[in-house]
Amino acid sequence: MSAIMELRSMPKETAAEVLQFLAEHEEFRAVAEAVGEDLAVDEVRVLLKELAFELRRQAATSPRAGVDVSNSSYLSNPATQIIPCLSPMEERTLLAAFG
Repeated sequence: MSAIMELRSMPKETAAEVLQFLAEHEEFRAVAEAVGEDLAVDEVRVLLKELAFELRRQAATSPRAGVDVSNSSYLSNPATQIIPCLSPMEERTLLAAFG
């Protein structure tokens, strides 16, 4: 197994958002019940936050796979400036909502 994780099923930014959300909002009762004192829930939260941080770091250094809207005639100038700042998931959601 390589030291660098390669994700193929979703963009790294999106995966990082999911991990961060879980770390901040999930109670992890099953983890506490399954492993007892061997692994604390706080350790799971820290692990997920570290994974999210690493995925964001990798995403920042890799080419962006988003939609190129720079020459888009159907979007306003402010919209073409904002869209590249969004996460891939936010970008897809916004573009899907407005066609």
